[in-house]
Amino acid sequence: ALLVPLVASAATIVNPGTGGTAPNPNDIRISNATFSGNGCPQNSVTTLVSSDATVITFGFDAFQAYIGPGTTIADRSKNCQLHLSVEYPGGFQFAVVDATYHGFAQLDAGVTGNFYSTYYFSEDASATTTTQSSIVGGGPWANGQVYTK
Repeated sequence: ALLVPLVASAATIVNPGTGGTAPNPNDIRISNATFSGNGCPQNSVTTLVSSDATVITFGFDAFQAYIGPGTTIADRSKNCQLHLSVEYPGGFQFAVVDATYHGFAQLDAGVTGNFYSTYYFSEDASATTTTQSSIVGGGPWANGQVYTK
């Protein structure tokens, strides 16, 4: 069995807090992106930031999980943490608007592949949101199916 997300894309939006005027869009930008985890080893992730630096797209070449004969426990589960630095004017907040995942899977009948996405901000990790997508095996390849969370 194989489960591979190919591309994840996340956009940011900034909303003014109480009072004040909206910031200049040129003052809001993704300034840095790094990653860590066994699903995204060095030189296996491509990163593309939009020209206005408000949308980032990641491509994962090694985010692959396997089960079956000859596989190890480490093959069964992969993770990748994406770390974004966002610059924005003081007094404003930002949020992840959406994340879109593209991938494919080949799963035997009776096998279900689960894909979890967990979102949190380092200043408030207790306010964590997790979403789950499942692909049930026994059918054709789930090729390029899009998940938006």
